[in-house]
Amino acid sequence: MCSFRFRDYIKNLAVDAAFRRRGIGRKMLEYVEKLYPDKKIILGTGETPSTLRFYQACGYRYSHRIPNFFTDNYPNPIVEEDVTLRDMVYLYKDFNKNDTEEHS
Repeated sequence: MCSFRFRDYIKNLAVDAAFRRRGIGRKMLEYVEKLYPDKKIILGTGETPSTLRFYQACGYRYSHRIPNFFTDNYPNPIVEEDVTLRDMVYLYKDFNKNDTEEHS
């Protein structure tokens, strides 16, 4: 169970493959962060290695996961970077306080 209250939530942030690695995804996150400067921002994603690295490089930390989210909620398997997505992984960035604690 998650020990914090969801305040703002991002799900399904995507940049077309032809435009990746140009700072567009980071700019989208920065835009949302500026809209909610005093809030905890939560995002959900699959376990694609490059996606997790991207969010962590933007300062997001692991929060928790929902096991079998993708397999339970989508009729067909979702495969990204040769990874079949199963669990929804949640990451967070908290602008309200010192963001040094991990949640699980």
